[in-house]
Amino acid sequence: MHASAQHNRLVLIRYALSLERKEAQERRAERKEQMGAFKRLLETARVGGRSQWRHVADQLRDEPAYRALDKIDRLALFEEHVRAAELVEEQQKLQDREARRRDERLKRDAFRALLLREHREGRLLPRTRWKDLVNVLLPTPEYRFAAEQSGSTPAELYEDVLETICEEYERHRRSLTRIGGNGGFEIDVSTTLAQLEAAIDVAYTRGESGVRPPSWAVRTYLEDHLERLALERASRPERRDEGEGEGEGSGEAHNRERKKKHHHHREGEEGERKKKKKHKSSRHSHRSHGSEDEDEGEGKGDSPAEGREAAPAAATEREEGETEPLPAP
Repeated sequence: MHASAQHNRLVLIRYALSLERKEAQERRAERKEQMGAFKRLLETARVGGRSQWRHVADQLRDEPAYRALDKIDRLALFEEHVRAAELVEEQQKLQDREARRRDERLKRDAFRALLLREHREGRLLPRTRWKDLVNVLLPTPEYRFAAEQSGSTPAELYEDVLETICEEYERHRRSLTRIGGNGGFEIDVSTTLAQLEAAIDVAYTRGESGVRPPSWAVRTYLEDHLERLALERASRPERRDEGEGEGEGSGEAHNRERKKKHHHHREGEEGERKKKKKHKSSRHSHRSHGSEDEDEGEGKGDSPAEGREAAPAAATEREEGETEPLPAP
């Protein structure tokens, strides 16, 4: 009897536990369903990563899925939904940014291809300026798309392509300079592009090494030389005028110097002439003293210095046409 009662008690306990487990499972399933319904409600209400709980609560307050949960569960589900929405939005931003970046890169590449096509057709050369080319590019869709994107502007893309063209031209320029230095050609103001092209062809036919420069490089090389020759010719008259001005100035200075020297020479001649006349009058006074003084003078004789002075004086008098008076008897 006692054993039967104990067995029945165990059966009841087991039944109670199984019933409790079943009810707990039902409660969990119900709660899970309620939470799922609230999540779907948040998605339907377009709750995103920047949404605020107080605004969402006011918006969903009358919904059954909102009332079925307590405050803690609703807030926890909202925060979970916001974090997930932020992650989705960030991934979407990354995808959109990468797609936009690819699209803009394609637009820039298309514009670069347009510039290279203009280069091949001879409209974009090292001497070409942006303002001379932009009017040709404005009607094209490549220019319009390049102007709309947020990367490098069309003018900056032009500078990049032009720098590449100039680097390539520098290599060709060295080759052309070498050919010209070896006697392959000589450029003057009358040289044409066809003549220069023919001379280069002859040079490469005769075994010139390297790759033949393209026509656009030959054209640029010729234009550079013709421009330099024109500048040299334009500067020559200025140098000649400067030279003539300097010649005139130096000629005037030379004439002034000659006049000055002539004036000093005339003054020197006048002084010498006065000195000689004074010496001449002194000699006349000595001759008027008589024969005694004359004999005495002849005995002693003039000094070498006086003889040397008398000779030029007499020569000067003869040059001036003066007649030396005869000695007194």
